[in-house]
Amino acid sequence: MFIFRYIKTLINIYLLYIQPILGMFPIGIGLWGFYAPDEGTCTNLNIELCAVSAIDVLKPAIFVFLGIITVAGWYFTELQPKLRGEGKYMKVKTGVKPEDFVK
Repeated sequence: MFIFRYIKTLINIYLLYIQPILGMFPIGIGLWGFYAPDEGTCTNLNIELCAVSAIDVLKPAIFVFLGIITVAGWYFTELQPKLRGEGKYMKVKTGVKPEDFVK
C-alpha cells in the first residue's frame, strides 16, 4: 500500500514540477540557438557577410515550438484543473432526475 502511495506522489511531482522544467529546457536551447552565433559558420567580422543556412534557423525554431507545446500541454492538463480545484476528471452533474420520468 505504501509503495502505491509513493509512486503516486512521484508521478504528481513529475507532472506538476518536472514536466514544465522539461518544457522550458528546449525553449532555452532554441532561444540560445537563435541569438548565439555559431563560431564555425561565422568567421568574418561583419555579421552581414555570414552565411546562414535554413537548418540553422529551423533547428532553434523547432526546439522553441516543442517547448511551447510541452508547457502549454502541461498548463491545460495539469495546472489549470489544479488551480480550479478540480480533480483530473470533472464530475458531471446531471440535470435529469428520476421524478422527471414519472407523470
